[in-house]
This record gives sequence, structure tokens and C-alpha cells, in this order.
Amino acid sequence: MTGHRTVPLDLKLAAVLDAEDGHPVSEIAKRHHVSRQSVYRWRRNYREQGPSGLRERPHRPRRRPQRMSPDVEALVYCIKQSRPDWGADRVVRELARLGLPHVPSTSSVRRALRRNPP
Repeated sequence: MTGHRTVPLDLKLAAVLDAEDGHPVSEIAKRHHVSRQSVYRWRRNYREQGPSGLRERPHRPRRRPQRMSPDVEALVYCIKQSRPDWGADRVVRELARLGLPHVPSTSSVRRALRRNPP
């Protein structure tokens, strides 16, 4: 019951139909070795979207609002190329000195430099 495991579509459908027939959700969950919350979620998705609501969905977020903008990332690369001896912390200080409204953290700059080394 811990972590993400893929549950076959037919098992989800059987659990939902059992719940719709009035069987106790706790018994259904125990029989199928899933959590009660999963059964409730499947039932809600089934009611709202039909059988297609039981398909597996991606677990990663759809967007990353805190991701560094491409312009700032390009500036990080320019600074690092002009001063290859500087580390991420010094690049962050330089970005702050240049007056960026939102200076990324040292760890964000480090990740950006690891993604695309100069």
C-alpha cells in the first residue's frame, strides 16, 4: 500500500463496480490490497469521466513554476563562460550585483551548470 504501483485497469474497474453495488470500501480495499483512498479516488474518477478516468496518470507535475527562466539560465552560462574559475555561489553574487529582480539560489545555479556545462 505504500508508494506508487501500477494497478491493472480491470482491477480498478472491479473495485469501482463493487463499490457502486454497495459493498463496503474497506473490504474492497483489503481484498484488492489497495488503500481505501485509492478506491474512493477511482470511484470519483469513474463517476466523473467514465472508464477513461481509471487510466494511469503521470505522477510528475505538469509544470514547474519555480524553474529558472531561459533568459536567466543563459545569463548564468555567459557569466560562467567569461569566468570559468567562478563557482555557483560567485555566479549568484554576480547575478545579484547585476540587479536581477529574482536571483536564483546557489543550488539552482549549480543544477543549471550541471545540465549544460560551459
